[in-house]
This record gives sequence, structure tokens and C-alpha cells, in this order.
Amino acid sequence: MLAAEIVTADGETERLDDVAALPAGSVVTALELALHPADDLYAGALFFSFDRADEVMHAWREWTATAPAEITSMARLMRFAERHDEPELVRARAFAIVEAAHLGTPAEGAELLAPLRALRPELDTFSIVPPSALGHLHMEPEHPEARLADDGLVGELEPQAIDDLLAVAGPASHSPLATVELRHASGALETLRRGYFTHAAGTPADAASAAAIEAQLALVAAALAPYGAVALNP
Repeated sequence: MLAAEIVTADGETERLDDVAALPAGSVVTALELALHPADDLYAGALFFSFDRADEVMHAWREWTATAPAEITSMARLMRFAERHDEPELVRARAFAIVEAAHLGTPAEGAELLAPLRALRPELDTFSIVPPSALGHLHMEPEHPEARLADDGLVGELEPQAIDDLLAVAGPASHSPLATVELRHASGALETLRRGYFTHAAGTPADAASAAAIEAQLALVAAALAPYGAVALNP
């Protein structure tokens, strides 16, 4: 991370070449990054039944406390649509999922993931892949589709933050959102003084479903607000 463009608390726009000196109350509007070539990655996802979301999300939160910068990960609550283009194994089902990508050997990646694999996932897709495969592993749509989404940054996640998030997005919430994600900001990204990125999204079919999705996005944001959440697209 080479530089950041920010808007300060008094509304001024500045460029910072030292992102560790981010002023309190400022909002980051742009980042300048240096890209580095990367060989194949050890990456994939662990799928757990949705009724284990509490166990999985808490275990992942604890695991990120010691995860090195060479591995990036996220935990997500994902509801798959009942569509013919969804694989039969996941169609119309919901899961707690941990995704990760490790810049290192498969043996090193497997050792790092061992505590999460010990939870015995229903499906394990980890393998050696090129960087270009990460979008596919994240199960991004193959074609453009309408989405309503909200993104943010949040500081260190307390256990209660996971509980509050699950109350509005977990198995008992009947949420209309397709995905609710916590993405661990490891390595240089921690200079932003935020431990995790958040992302939540739903695919509206009509005006009524759009309204329901918007309302649920607001509930997710409110659940994380007590833990220092900052919206990226207010």
C-alpha cells in the first residue's frame, strides 16, 4: 500500500504517502497499491451446514487472531437460490463458509487451515489454483445481475459482535440476503486500523424484495455499528 486519498473530519481532501498516519475521523476514498507477481495459490472454501454458523463464525474469528499475512480469509453466511444454474449440492441451501487463499506451499496452507478443518466441513474445495481462479472460487456470478449491497470496515471483532451479526443474518433470521461476509484485513491493510471488511448483498426480483433487502442491509449495519463499523458506501 503506497498511498491513500482521504477526506478529513473537516471535509478537506488529502493524499497520504504514509498510510500509518491516517488521521482519526477521516474517510479513505482511494488507495494506491503496488502489485506483485504471484504464482499459484492454495485456495478454496470449507462449507458447513447453516445450523453450525455460530460455531464456525466464532472459530474463524479466533483463528484470524494468529493467521499470518500470507493467508487471507473470510467467513460468510450464504444462501443459494433455487436456480437451475446452481450446483445441485448447494441449490436452495444455506451454508456457513470459510474461504481462504494462501501464498505458499500446499503443506504450509494445510497446516494453517488445520484448526478449521478439525470442525469437519461438509465440503472442502481447497486445491492449487492460479490467481485468476479466485473469482470463481468466491462463486461470483457468471453474468451481470442486479444486486443491492452494503460494504464497510469494522475494528477488532468481539465475540458479541459475531452474536449480534448472526441475530440478523444467521439461521433464525430468515434474512433475504444472499451473502453476508466478514473479510479479514491482514498484513498491510491493518494500517487502516480496521481489522475486518464487511460485505452484505441480495438480489432483488421485484420492488417488494428490493425493499426487504434494503431493510435487512440496514439491520446488518446497525448490528455492527457498536463495534466501530464505518460504511464504505453510505
